[in-house]
Amino acid sequence: MPSLAINPDVLVATALAGTRTYAWMQVVPAFSGAYVPKSVRLGAALGVGLAISPRIAVTSVPSWPMLIADLGAQVVIGAAFGLLISILIQAATSAGDTLDLFGGLVLPQSLTPIGFPSSTSLGKFYGLITVALLVVTRGDLLLLRGFITTFDVIGPTFSSLVPLAHGAISATSTFFTATFEIAGPLLVVEFTIQAALGLVAKAAPNVNIFLFAFSVQSFALILVLAVGTSLLPEAVNRLVQDALSLEGQLL
Repeated sequence: MPSLAINPDVLVATALAGTRTYAWMQVVPAFSGAYVPKSVRLGAALGVGLAISPRIAVTSVPSWPMLIADLGAQVVIGAAFGLLISILIQAATSAGDTLDLFGGLVLPQSLTPIGFPSSTSLGKFYGLITVALLVVTRGDLLLLRGFITTFDVIGPTFSSLVPLAHGAISATSTFFTATFEIAGPLLVVEFTIQAALGLVAKAAPNVNIFLFAFSVQSFALILVLAVGTSLLPEAVNRLVQDALSLEGQLL
């Protein structure tokens, strides 16, 4: 009977690459959502790991303690790169949260300290649109391709965390910059409307400004939503390019 010979070096390399890929997919949007089953994510990570295994130089099969240490290093490396990309992509969701908050439809956290959601309805909508745009424009494949290049530079171990620290600072600053680039012009409109409503309340104190203001702000938020959604494709494309540029700087 023919026997199936498995090269231990290839098996170890596949395990290391698959572990890093799975940790990366657990964090990056378009891969980490609940709409992607964990079994599918695991199978995709193993498939990518098998394809990448020739890029990982494994000279000998390590001992079990060394193998566990190497697998832990892969988890840290993959999660770190995924977190940096996730910070950038989440800028669109943050822009939606900011617009919803300034639109006056979200209660402040001081009024609902227990039931305050982690993301507003508009933020969740922006997040869904961002993931859809990533898939449609194949931005997720570009991010995966950029991640695969990390195996050419960073092997089973990462000697220094300084590049990741600099990357975290750069990603955070880009996150805030991108958030206000997306939401800034629309925030000016919402602020102008609220300032005008304040002047109306001051000039006509007998008018039920609260009921009137809620209607005006709701209508303004619908217009802001329409305009903001049209700006998302360009913003998502720019965020993907920023993520790829950040990975290139770290490598």
